[in-house]
Amino acid sequence: LEPFVGKWLPETQHALYYPNASNGSSELFTKSLARMLETKTKNSSAVRFLYQTRVKQIHHEGKRVTRIELFAENKNNQPMTIELEDGDEIVIAAGSWTPRLMWQLNEYV
Repeated sequence: LEPFVGKWLPETQHALYYPNASNGSSELFTKSLARMLETKTKNSSAVRFLYQTRVKQIHHEGKRVTRIELFAENKNNQPMTIELEDGDEIVIAAGSWTPRLMWQLNEYV
């Protein structure tokens, strides 16, 4: 049984066991995946990570993202724009802000 369940539900007396179920730390998984991709693509521009980056607007044509505008986060305090090419893919991992960004693409999560 999850050790912290007793803290919030002291009356809990039973638990279920699912032998084929598994769980893990999404933070640990994401960080490990990022490290692996950064290592594999070290001398390539195939993967680009932008951490702690505030997105201003996502531009798109239909379902295809064409450009991403970021708030000023660089030394010159200039806004940054990322132009995407055909075949480029993006991952939006913004936690609780993800729905707000997805609305710009007319997608609802």
